[in-house]
Amino acid sequence: MLGHAVVEVPLVMALIFGLGTVLERPAFLGVVGLAGGVALLVTGALMLRVTRSLKLPQESQGQRGGAPLSAAGIVATGALTSLTNPYFTLWWATVGLNLLGQARPLGALGYAVFYVGHVSADLIWYGAVSESVHRGRKLLSDRGYRWLVGACGTVLMAFGLFFAWRGWHFVRMA
Repeated sequence: MLGHAVVEVPLVMALIFGLGTVLERPAFLGVVGLAGGVALLVTGALMLRVTRSLKLPQESQGQRGGAPLSAAGIVATGALTSLTNPYFTLWWATVGLNLLGQARPLGALGYAVFYVGHVSADLIWYGAVSESVHRGRKLLSDRGYRWLVGACGTVLMAFGLFFAWRGWHFVRMA
């Protein structure tokens, strides 16, 4: 979540100072849509490819597989995840930009209240998702886990097709 928030600070500042006009251009939306759509398609296909061999990772008390990430590595992973998510750009180019426009009449205070509220909402949402994943480990079987990953991979591919189609539409408009 910290990596996500760190990426948003310069983005919000850039939007306040005029980047919004770039984000609204069809060519930009097209390139982001196509690149993000392809990334989602590939990710979804890779998820589907491994579903047959997946086993739910079981975590024993105090023991985890693999080398632990450093705090900086965790923050960098959060930032990279946000930056490579096409929905992140789409959200800021539409909803986020609109909300910043509504905060504009209040000046710096409006922008600060918006940002704190936005990050707080993200923290609550991602906290709920994290807790659900943690608790869900106890509820799922290997078969259920494979089904869930397969369903997520299929949904990612559907989103990928949607973003690529929309991206192509915007590229043609440019």
